[in-house]
Amino acid sequence: MGRKRKSRPKKRRRSSRRNRGWALTDWILPLLLAVILGIYILERARERFSPPAETVSGRPVEVYFTRLDNPFETVKHLIRSARHSIHVAVFEIDNMDLALALVDAKERGVDVRVVTDERNARERAVRYLMKKGIPVVLDYRKNFMHDKFAIIDGRYVITGSTNWTDNGFFFNDNNLVIIHSKNIASSYEKEFDEMFERHLFGPESPANTPCCYLLDSIRVEVYFAPEDGVSRHIVELIDDAEKTVHFMAFSFTSERIAKAMIRALRRGVHVSGIMEKRNLSDPHNRYRTLRRAGADVVPDRNPRIMHNKVIVIDSAVVITGSYNFSNNADRYNDENVVIIFDRDIALEYLKYYRWLRTGR
Repeated sequence: MGRKRKSRPKKRRRSSRRNRGWALTDWILPLLLAVILGIYILERARERFSPPAETVSGRPVEVYFTRLDNPFETVKHLIRSARHSIHVAVFEIDNMDLALALVDAKERGVDVRVVTDERNARERAVRYLMKKGIPVVLDYRKNFMHDKFAIIDGRYVITGSTNWTDNGFFFNDNNLVIIHSKNIASSYEKEFDEMFERHLFGPESPANTPCCYLLDSIRVEVYFAPEDGVSRHIVELIDDAEKTVHFMAFSFTSERIAKAMIRALRRGVHVSGIMEKRNLSDPHNRYRTLRRAGADVVPDRNPRIMHNKVIVIDSAVVITGSYNFSNNADRYNDENVVIIFDRDIALEYLKYYRWLRTGR
């Protein structure tokens, strides 16, 4: 008789509970992510459609134009009147009068901090700030820390297209905006701290600042590039235009924004603009594309530089800030943008636009 085979021990069946546990995990994680995403979307929608209201004494938003007004004296006055803090994030700084005013503020006990681009570090004004003990953080990336803003005493935001340079204030065409708002100042402070404290610039910067505010009756939206998808917001506003789109552009290479303007032209919107003549030879510049589509676009007349980055829609909405209409601005640089929904302010920009086109 042959040997009896030893019966193999039966394999234990894995607990079905464990299987159920894995299945539970598989669907709980996506559900949690979906809930978090839904909360984020709802919160952004709430910010946009029910912005926090703030009562402001005096005029909530002031606008100035170089070569037409004197924004330099306004900025210097705000620095000299600061009591607690001055936080500056500006691409180029070479004006010694402002550097002296910042040092004087530090010496009277004001917290003065500066963020600028590394390409600007050799300027006399920046070296003077460092020598006098003002902390200066530099962005060493290939792309630009291109912001143009300052926060004074957590109450005022200075922004627009103006670098703090002699050319920026006295020779180039620029606009400057002063916003009186603690809420908006807080948003800009958060962006400043990311750069100054954590050295986060451009694509590394998190999307964590509220967008939308109501200052008395003026709606203001604040965005930072690239994290807030600025071109998307600009395109949405152009797509909503009913009558007119006016723009002033130092650099305009964005295909996405150009296509939105062409769509506006095709539905009967009047599109007109001024572009910096030195950039018209750039093969990516949209000057010829827009002209061929029927836009009334002309080169600027300033023998120096037309440095504005402005779009005015339906004589009621103004888009301005440091943001050139370019791919680099949208995806790689560090930039700031403000959108102002106010007809009176829009009309001030249109008056300036006409002055740039005609010289009167």
